[in-house]
Amino acid sequence: MATYCLAFNCTVSAVTSLAESCTIMDYQPINCDFYDILEALAVRQIPTKIEYLDEGGQTLKLAEVVIKDLYTKQKEEFMLLNTGQVIRLDKLLRVHDTDLPGSCAI
Repeated sequence: MATYCLAFNCTVSAVTSLAESCTIMDYQPINCDFYDILEALAVRQIPTKIEYLDEGGQTLKLAEVVIKDLYTKQKEEFMLLNTGQVIRLDKLLRVHDTDLPGSCAI
């Protein structure tokens, strides 16, 4: 099954190969408190709005999506949405009306 990677505008054959196929720049770990918010939204399956940057630096918005999974691959963190879309977490700008603050190390 092919997966479309929104953060990098590419298609990969499996989520597990996303990091190898879509990495464009070094990953910047996200803020730990923000990660906790993402985790809570995923566990509770709460429909939410997401804003993120695409590979061209353009802001894109998604509405009423559900975070199905958060995972790490080769020291990069990703979210899988109920739509099958995958977004690298350091491309996020805002989730559930909360802006992404500074980062923390993995």
